Amino acid sequence: MLYTQPLPTGIDRYIQRLQTALYSYLKTLWGVTDNTTPNIYDSYGRIYRTTDRDGGIIPEAFTAGTDYKQVLADDTRAVLSFFDTGDDTRSADGYKTSLCGLYVFANLGCVPIYAAAGQRMDEALRNDVITYLDQTGYGFLVTGYSTGAQAWKTYNGKKIKDALKYRDMHPYVYFRVDMKLPNYQTLQF
Repeated sequence: MLYTQPLPTGIDRYIQRLQTALYSYLKTLWGVTDNTTPNIYDSYGRIYRTTDRDGGIIPEAFTAGTDYKQVLADDTRAVLSFFDTGDDTRSADGYKTSLCGLYVFANLGCVPIYAAAGQRMDEALRNDVITYLDQTGYGFLVTGYSTGAQAWKTYNGKKIKDALKYRDMHPYVYFRVDMKLPNYQTLQF
């Protein structure tokens, strides 16, 4: 399911534009759906880093009012993705460059295009995402990626650690694509 904001502004406008296009592309490419278990793809926009009861950091998506939903890796889903922004920095010319990470968790056993492959297709899945971002990133530039535990190290809350117990071993894959959006205040679309 595609989770979007009704009135995105600022950096959220750019993230939601990329999120929507990427979701549509990958959903078709991978044969995943909005609501047919276990082939579900849940795509979230920018999440918020919040602190859990144990003092750890967890990703949460704003839903409405004062409500948030924890965005955790879930083995009952084929794919889960969300965006996280770093701190804004000012370049020498005074324009803002926003740092952003796209976090992806996938259960290859539930992604139809890869489920029957007979081998671990983690690199192929990761390549699908990164190639799309490189070719049509809507202003975002890929600066690198991380896999496994290193990819999700920002999130150290108990629930996220429990959710990542699956490790980055077949059929589970998790990674982060690092990006930047240069001069996002001046971009037009």
